[in-house]
Amino acid sequence: MRTNPSLFQRVLRQHGHQLADELDGTGPVRCARCGRRSSAHMGRTCRGKVLASLRELARTRYAHKTHLVARAEELILCGGIVHLRGRICRTVGSDGAVYLTHPDGCNCAAGLRSRHICHHRIAADAFTAALPTRPARAAYATAA
Repeated sequence: MRTNPSLFQRVLRQHGHQLADELDGTGPVRCARCGRRSSAHMGRTCRGKVLASLRELARTRYAHKTHLVARAEELILCGGIVHLRGRICRTVGSDGAVYLTHPDGCNCAAGLRSRHICHHRIAADAFTAALPTRPARAAYATAA
């Protein structure tokens, strides 16, 4: 697996993180998935959950797409995916373009023009599979 530090820096610039503290490694960094402080772009617990989810998806749903699962793992490990809300993520393509991605769709060229799945969707599926679901707000009854 190769990691491209310029890709990681490009992701940080696109998402407006505090570059001065994060790029030199002196300041606190937040996990891209849960928001807790960590020493990397993704904490140890979240990384384990995401990789376990990716292995499970590679065995079941994406068993015939081994090359795309490998690219999705590379995308996750190099920090090219950031959770926005729900199951929507922002991913970085190999050329540096930024895409909005959901497990059901992506606005990259392969996601728009092809009927096949792209590696961004596989990464978003694994990244958001084990996210905690927040309970819906209680509906408040108004007194009449």
